[in-house]
Amino acid sequence: MQKLKVCLGVSLCIGFLAMAGGPAPLQAQSTDYLYWANVEGGSIGRASLDGKVIEPQFIYIDIMPYGVAVDQEFVYWADIYGNRIGRANLDTKVVNGNFIPSCLNPKQVAIDDKYIYWTNDNWNSPANLSVGRAKLDGTGVNQNFIPLPAGTPAAGIAVSKEFIYLGGGRDFYPSVMRANLDGTGLIWDWIKGATLPLTTPQAIALTETHLYWSNSDGFPYTEYIPFISRADLSGDNVEVLVMGEKTWRWTWALGTKGDFIYWGEYDQNRIGRANIDGSNVNPNWITGTGFCSGIAFAPQKYIFDGFFSPIDNPPTVNKANAGQAIPVKWRLTDKNGLPVSDPSSFTSITSKSVSCAGFSGDPSDPIEEYATGSSGLQYLGDGWWQFNWETPKTYSGKCRTMKLTLDDHSEHTASFSFK
Repeated sequence: MQKLKVCLGVSLCIGFLAMAGGPAPLQAQSTDYLYWANVEGGSIGRASLDGKVIEPQFIYIDIMPYGVAVDQEFVYWADIYGNRIGRANLDTKVVNGNFIPSCLNPKQVAIDDKYIYWTNDNWNSPANLSVGRAKLDGTGVNQNFIPLPAGTPAAGIAVSKEFIYLGGGRDFYPSVMRANLDGTGLIWDWIKGATLPLTTPQAIALTETHLYWSNSDGFPYTEYIPFISRADLSGDNVEVLVMGEKTWRWTWALGTKGDFIYWGEYDQNRIGRANIDGSNVNPNWITGTGFCSGIAFAPQKYIFDGFFSPIDNPPTVNKANAGQAIPVKWRLTDKNGLPVSDPSSFTSITSKSVSCAGFSGDPSDPIEEYATGSSGLQYLGDGWWQFNWETPKTYSGKCRTMKLTLDDHSEHTASFSFK
């Protein structure tokens, strides 16, 4: 069980509580968005993840963006007809349309914490297909970072900490391709016949456990009906996850965030959403998007450490007394390792009822410490936080999953059995 460090800077802790008049629950408005490329509208659009704020022309760039990627500061896009990668600042909206020039019909883009990657479709020379890469500041451009076999174009691209995944493949042999993060070890048919039936994977998305890809219109195997597939990150257990309808057209955009998968239809003016397991399909999650050809989300802002004593992390089930306040403790740092002290980083602590049978066989551990004083949020210094979760007596004899949500929409859970 991890142990929480003592409060660093007692005066800071006391000062925070005194200024606030005692700890109190805080609710911070989310600033997380889904971004998309509106290729015919010449813009980058965005929508809040609750679907209430929709900005089809969030950044007007007056060219035809295809793929899109985003970090905490910039949005990037592939200008497929201008043969270049563009970039704009999310705050100032200042556009640099020639951020990386001399590309070869770039189609989709992806980023990690060091590099931007893109697929070169190279219409004029199909024997010279590739994946390009550059540093995030636009230097160190390598248009031939991963040479692709002749006749093996790549469309979608996604990047993990170990691999680069590509959707495309040879004529009549569509596949999901995979290469090492350094560009070596390309396997062009890593998942052959990736979709059962075979159609070219147009867009790629990743979670911690699965790889997802969209298939434009299914022609001719499913009478032009698009669909979305997935596989384990090992490449096994391939399945069609979301089967579209005849009214769907050209799912050229795909993204995953939290509990949901999102897709964009090129000429249907909408973005759809489903649960990450393919259930609760809603093709009209938001409308008025224009011609969506790429979807992206900003990465999480924080490095989360926790939960700490007295709470154990899953799969351990915490045995607690209903009606007591439980201290929920965690630490936040930014990508540079600096402590996060902003209370707006916290969104909420919630819980939902679950079946106790689902915890059968899991190890359990009793809560050794209960909180005293008021419920709510406290900052303890050096990035350390505590929320005293007041549980009602009605939880007695029941099981619940507690969820801490931060303002970057990251969610962190723990399991409880109450007596």
